[in-house]
Amino acid sequence: MPATFDHVALRVTDLDAAISFYRDLLELEFVSRSETGSQSVFKVGTELLVLFSRESNESVPEGTVFGTDHVAFCLEGDHYERVLGRLRDDELVLRGPTVNKGARGDGLATYFRYPDDNEMEIKTDDVALIEAEKRMSNDN
Repeated sequence: MPATFDHVALRVTDLDAAISFYRDLLELEFVSRSETGSQSVFKVGTELLVLFSRESNESVPEGTVFGTDHVAFCLEGDHYERVLGRLRDDELVLRGPTVNKGARGDGLATYFRYPDDNEMEIKTDDVALIEAEKRMSNDN
C-alpha cells in the first residue's frame, strides 16, 4: 500500500464557531470533541480533519500563527520504521513514537519538523508495532 494521508490538523481561534462551520455549513461528519474542549475531530472520507484551539477554549492570543498545525502520513510498518530511523539519524524527531487515535483507529505516531519548520507526522496502523510500543510504555 502506498503512503496515504491519515489526517490534517488546523489551528483555530474559536473552536465552537469552527465546529459549526464544518458540521453545519460543510456538513462534515462530527466525530468527537476532547474532554478538555481544545480539540475536535471530523471524518472526511476515510481520513480525519482535526481542529485545535487552546485548552481553555479561549481565542488564541493575537500574533499567534494560524493555519495548518501538522500533516500526518500513514505508512506501512516497514516503511514507518525506515523513515523513523532516518528521522532519528538526522535528529529531527520532536516527540514519539506514541500510540494515539487516527483515521484508522489506534496508530503509532512520530512527530517531526521538516521542511521549512513545518510540523509533520508519520503514523502506522501496524498492530505488531503498536503493541510493542504499548508494552514498552507500560514497562516505563
